[in-house]
Amino acid sequence: MISIKKNDSFPKWIQVFAFGKFIDEVQGQSKALRMATQLAKENEQTHINMFGKVRKLEL
Repeated sequence: MISIKKNDSFPKWIQVFAFGKFIDEVQGQSKALRMATQLAKENEQTHINMFGKVRKLEL
């Protein structure tokens, strides 16, 4: 699953994980969502975990 989490130490930074591996850290939710959506498309995933809530993607 693709996950988006806030960095507790730096609140402006958002971390993106794919299948348990750290992928990247970006500033802003929209950048993180774009990255997670792209990763989901590449890996044929229909849902992502965004800040602890499961979100269905429109692919």
